Amino acid sequence: MKISAALAIFACVLCACTSAQDEYKYKTSDLSIRDPFVFVDRDTNTYYIQSNRKPAELRRKGEPLSLCCFASKDLKNWKYLGESFRAPKGWWGKRDYWAPDMFKRNGKYYIIATFSCDKNIGKRFDNPGKPLLLRACAALVSDRPEGPYAPVSDKPLTPDNMMALDGTLYEEDGRTYLVFCQEWLQVGDGKVMAVEIAPDLSRTIGEPVELFRASTAPWVRPLFGKGSGCYITDAPVINRADDGTLYMTWSSRGEVGGKEMYVVGLAYSDNGKLSGKWNQFSKPLNGDDGGHAMVFTTLCGKTKISYHAPNSGDERVKIRDFSVGINGAKISE
Repeated sequence: MKISAALAIFACVLCACTSAQDEYKYKTSDLSIRDPFVFVDRDTNTYYIQSNRKPAELRRKGEPLSLCCFASKDLKNWKYLGESFRAPKGWWGKRDYWAPDMFKRNGKYYIIATFSCDKNIGKRFDNPGKPLLLRACAALVSDRPEGPYAPVSDKPLTPDNMMALDGTLYEEDGRTYLVFCQEWLQVGDGKVMAVEIAPDLSRTIGEPVELFRASTAPWVRPLFGKGSGCYITDAPVINRADDGTLYMTWSSRGEVGGKEMYVVGLAYSDNGKLSGKWNQFSKPLNGDDGGHAMVFTTLCGKTKISYHAPNSGDERVKIRDFSVGINGAKISE
């Protein structure tokens, strides 16, 4: 009886371990996700990534667009938690579902993501014969990290006459700001913008201000060749380095080793404030045709950078060690 009981207990433990391994069955290299923003939830000791892509085996042709959630305890093994957001009937956001950045404020979880609709707001910079259909940022809210999330407002958070994408949050001196891009499709030379928003993320306060344009970075290369006037700004995310430097990772088309590709760039504020002059580092940070990066601190205090590479085809999540300061930055394995 004692041997049987021991074997039964061992079998239960083995089953539980196997079940736990099955739950976290996706390796980081398995995650075919663009724009991976790693949210560190210190209350539950868990890492989360929101995505507009389900695991490949769960995707169904023609199903409604949605956001979905992945979780990890170690940044190596991930569990799929299911859909986190599906738009309510009649909501303005019809397409894209891009770049979901995740935050926690006052006990609630928020996502800032990019959506588009059929509202014509002008003419395309690169092709004036085509209409410019609104792309904008919106805030979603939930009581749980995995959702379900609901729109904070029934209107875009960014101006409804501005082609905006890749919004993220930044706090300074007790105020909350939305940092986002005004897309090259509207202005040619893509801009990084900032606007103060209400604490509940329901509305903007004042008008957006320009932080810099893509062409100010010496490494940026134009779309469609020299003279096109089209320069990309993507994924502006602001952090503060250990030495106090306020810096921003952002992405564009750049040149590395004589080849043009999607890359991560770095800018820093000359006075350590959002309102400072944003100076560009002379070279991009990577050369693997990857971008849309963000920097975070792990549960054990290490600084990491997350991005996708390559930029087209078989995109995968990359999570690397990262160091940064006024004198430079480095990505390493």
